[in-house]
Amino acid sequence: LNDYDKIFSILKEVNFQGWISIEDGMNGMEEMKESMLFLKRMREKYFGNK
Repeated sequence: LNDYDKIFSILKEVNFQGWISIEDGMNGMEEMKESMLFLKRMREKYFGNK
């Protein structure tokens, strides 16, 4: 499993400003939506509401 808090902490430390790809959705668009909402929450937690 991925430690997303650690990953996003590192991205913030290095002032990451690039793209983050969602590689999900094999089980349909609802799964993709859940992943997108998770990514949005993590982005807001570590980078603010930009």
